[in-house]
Amino acid sequence: GSSPSSIYDVKESDEITVSPNGLFASSRVTNQSFNFGLEDKANVYPICRSAEVDFSEEPASPDEICIEKPDIIPAIQMAKILHRQLHDRAVAHQCAGSETSIMTHREAIKFLLKKDKPLLLPELEEHLRALKVLLISNTHWGILVVDKATGATSQDKTHHSRLIDSGALVVPNPNLPLLCYMKLWILSLLPLTLIFVVGLLAMYVIKYYIQYYVKRKERDKLDVYNMVEQIIDILVREQQDTLNGEIVYVPVNHVRDELIGSDPQAHTAVIWQQAVNYVRNHESRVRCDLQVVNGERCEVWRWVPRSVSTNPSWHGGVMKRNNKIWQGQAFDTTMSGSPNSLPCSPTPCLKIRHMFEPDVEFAEDWPVKIEDAVLEKCGEQGVRALHISVDRTNRDGCVYLKCASQEDAGRAYQALHGWWFD
Repeated sequence: GSSPSSIYDVKESDEITVSPNGLFASSRVTNQSFNFGLEDKANVYPICRSAEVDFSEEPASPDEICIEKPDIIPAIQMAKILHRQLHDRAVAHQCAGSETSIMTHREAIKFLLKKDKPLLLPELEEHLRALKVLLISNTHWGILVVDKATGATSQDKTHHSRLIDSGALVVPNPNLPLLCYMKLWILSLLPLTLIFVVGLLAMYVIKYYIQYYVKRKERDKLDVYNMVEQIIDILVREQQDTLNGEIVYVPVNHVRDELIGSDPQAHTAVIWQQAVNYVRNHESRVRCDLQVVNGERCEVWRWVPRSVSTNPSWHGGVMKRNNKIWQGQAFDTTMSGSPNSLPCSPTPCLKIRHMFEPDVEFAEDWPVKIEDAVLEKCGEQGVRALHISVDRTNRDGCVYLKCASQEDAGRAYQALHGWWFD
């Protein structure tokens, strides 16, 4: 009989004369070729001690595994036979998506029985177990012994006995063909590509939503200003229809029913409420009050017009809407010696301020109307204007005017300075 001994390397001086050089090529994806012969110092052959061994030495650990010397050559020859089949299975699994790359103990026996010179089943079982011992001791050979049911490997010595008896064989890193390698590389990039495409789509959706939101806000703002204009038109009309200039209180609910009806859509109701807030907070020509109308206390509006004698916007009792006009001069600019009198401008270019308020201008052609009003006013003094521009976003309501000469700029100054424009 024999008993297990400690693992040691088989040297060239040992009694085995047949060297299995070249029987087993590396299955790793590398250009390096490994030598699995007995003379290769990297290989480990755990030979069992014979019965004649002196047992006065420290006994071996029960976890250590070993094989008989006569089983080494048949085990390595069996490795050569099984390696190609395992390698093909691994390639098919990774490249073609076959079910598994693992060859079970029973499948290995059936495969070996089909070879040209089959051995008896007990001999095959013995040589296959010997091969598993060598594979567990030489993991660098590229074939792993695994437990298919639990996934346990030879790294845990407590599983060695079960792996030797019933463990399965697998080549974890086969030498893949170029096309297969490229296919796997492309498939590995698909998640990143998908993430990139999804990111681009998300950015596009966010950009589209922001653009839509900005346009919607601008459209809502224009709708509010149009609603305010309609409210003022109704109040002006009601005031014009009165006799002897009596004060007319118009119920807010009546104006609402006339413009949007008593049961408006949700968006229209929001626009109406914003227009009401604008009139209440920004429109100085409309007074808000609480009055009893037809026995019911309700919120009312009343139009506060300027007198006909001092307000040029009234002509024949008709209010000109949508067109700003010159309403009068705050001080005289022609009086000699007055600080507001400028006989000759030092430059032909003028900066005219307070011509508009950018937050309340909503008509599409309001800059053109302001330009026309300035040119018309200057034309009354015979000013030759070369260029005029309205700075639409300027908070001071600036208009820039370039005249033909400094004298023309002086006359434009006298025609415009100190005038009310609304």
